[in-house]
Amino acid sequence: FNKAVTLDELAQLYFGSKELSDKIVIEDPSFDANTPDYIKQAFAYGLIHDLKDLNKPLTRLEAARSLVNGAMYHNGFWNALSVTDAASIPLADQITVATCLHAYMKPIGDKFEPQSSYTKEQAILDKHLFYFKNIRGYNIPAKLGEISKVVLGKNKINILFENKDAVQAYIDDRFDDTVLGKIKTNKSYTKIDTNGALIELFTPENGIKFTMKNGVTYFDLEEGVCGPGLSYDLEPVVLKGNEKVNMNTQIDSIHKKLYAKLDPILVKIIKPGMTQEQKVKAIHDFVVKHITYDTRYRNVDNLENLMICIDKGRGVCGDYSLLFMHLCRRASIPSTYEVGDPDTLDHAWNAVYLNGRWLFVDTTWDDNDSGKILYTHYLKDRFTFMSSHTPYMGVPDPDYYTDIDPMNIKTQDELRAYLLEEFYWVNGYKLTFRMADKNIKPIITYMKDSYVTVSLTYDSKNDLYTVAAKAR
Repeated sequence: FNKAVTLDELAQLYFGSKELSDKIVIEDPSFDANTPDYIKQAFAYGLIHDLKDLNKPLTRLEAARSLVNGAMYHNGFWNALSVTDAASIPLADQITVATCLHAYMKPIGDKFEPQSSYTKEQAILDKHLFYFKNIRGYNIPAKLGEISKVVLGKNKINILFENKDAVQAYIDDRFDDTVLGKIKTNKSYTKIDTNGALIELFTPENGIKFTMKNGVTYFDLEEGVCGPGLSYDLEPVVLKGNEKVNMNTQIDSIHKKLYAKLDPILVKIIKPGMTQEQKVKAIHDFVVKHITYDTRYRNVDNLENLMICIDKGRGVCGDYSLLFMHLCRRASIPSTYEVGDPDTLDHAWNAVYLNGRWLFVDTTWDDNDSGKILYTHYLKDRFTFMSSHTPYMGVPDPDYYTDIDPMNIKTQDELRAYLLEEFYWVNGYKLTFRMADKNIKPIITYMKDSYVTVSLTYDSKNDLYTVAAKAR
């Protein structure tokens, strides 16, 4: 149970007891009659994408790359890495790992440990968290009971029917509430270009064929989005005759409009030779100076409203944070948007990856009515930021810690978990603990409440700390 599981073993775990439906045909010369059904099933539902390295022991990161297709469509994508080793996750895999953790993939203590072995025991414990029900790992309506056959390739899904009437009935039933719902076909061959896939309706073999574009890692027809990490809206365009198709992923029109506004800003504020830190400061300062906080512009946090904010120079915390994030990302600086409940008020801020660390920025609270730019909430570590916010990136869930010994607290994060789980916010309540390492001085900036203040005292004789609540 402690040995690293292989991709072959992972496929057996998820599909070993299932027979491949005779309606599923795999068109790939590497698959033959001797290929086990569980491997074919794993390919059909997106756990694997080829037969390479099936017997290679998996790291936890490699396992997450395979498992994410079993989480993204029913749990949704996630950005925040709620583990203490967030900075060790490759940036290209941030969303993959965060999505798996959000689906409750078990961490190792309070870490993800991307290069550690993904053991058979861990795989068994995680199995109930991931659901592989989408053909090739894409959210495309393809119910086997309603079709004649589905032919699969690495980037192709060809759903076949008995006749044109069956194709039309399927389109009417399954596509009506999607972005394809308004397209008229007249039961004739129709070629549709979306920024994520080429879709062909009424193919000569009475089919509906999806050919995924280069770079597409997920495709959700029901939600109308696709992307390699970012969600782009699917924007279907019916092609004429032999009109050529660009088979590379394209951004959607709303992002094109946004980038047309962001790029001139970056040209103005980013100078040649700037370090990443200097770029982040320039972006921070621009956002603080450009936006005036105005509650009349409180609205849904989306790109349409962000562009209004850019044009008008007015907005609320969501606009500040979205503008900071998108400027950073456009400048190739990783950043995320976080929203929480500091001091009982809904609020938004950012995490930004700089010099190998995730740090926190609140451009809204660094805006001052006097016109002076503040740096009170600029590039702060998580424990400093916790004095006024509830950050997520790199902050472990208290539930990760079990069987905490209050007389042997090993880290600041374990202490935080202990206090948040055990402390009662009532006047006179006390908790006592001891740090395993005397050099670690407890930080309790996150112990905030509207009705009590929390103090920390130290008994040097007995090497004991006490946190106590006192009514305000």
